[in-house]
Amino acid sequence: MPTRQSKAPTSIPKVPSMNETPPVDPQPWMAEPVSNAVQAATQAATTPVPPPTTTNAVTDTVAQAVAQANQAAQSAQADAQAQIDAAMKAAQQMQDSILQANQAAMAMSQGGGAGSMVGMLVMFAIYAVILVVVIASQWKIFTKAGKPGWAAIVPIYNILVFLEVVGRPAWWIILMFVPFVNFIVAILLCMDLARKFGKGAGFGIGLVVLSPIFLPMLAFGDATYNRDA
Repeated sequence: MPTRQSKAPTSIPKVPSMNETPPVDPQPWMAEPVSNAVQAATQAATTPVPPPTTTNAVTDTVAQAVAQANQAAQSAQADAQAQIDAAMKAAQQMQDSILQANQAAMAMSQGGGAGSMVGMLVMFAIYAVILVVVIASQWKIFTKAGKPGWAAIVPIYNILVFLEVVGRPAWWIILMFVPFVNFIVAILLCMDLARKFGKGAGFGIGLVVLSPIFLPMLAFGDATYNRDA
């Protein structure tokens, strides 16, 4: 029986590799979109990525803050210097005023020495006149009351005579030397003196307040002494 020989194939079909892209039959309607996509991908791949700007922004902010702080410090320093200058100027003006016042006082003391001396002499003369009027009035009052007039010029003794004229005990002289009490005693004695000469309380107050005026009125007037009043 004759054997059947199989006929070997003349060619083996080529199996495409995994790395090979099978040929694609491009269609006219796909050509333009594919080209655009390839160009976009190429441009994206070749465009450099810009560096981050966060660091630059922070640096700029810090620099601005430092500049503002420097300006504020310079302004504050200028204001402080202006205040110091104003204070020094005011102190200098005050010192000048004090110096001028001292010079004026010295000139017044030097030029007004004679005037002050005259003023002192006038005051002494007025005091001497008042003292003479008071002593003369007491002398006359003592004479009207039947007492020696010369007692008015004898210290301590004139107080004792005065107490006798107004009808008060001699030990009241001690009260005349007690502070505050002597003022009250003097008011009472003036009231007693006015009553002894027929005068009222108003005249007695006048003797307390204005004795250089009311004592001469009582002494050289027409008032008469009444021991029992």
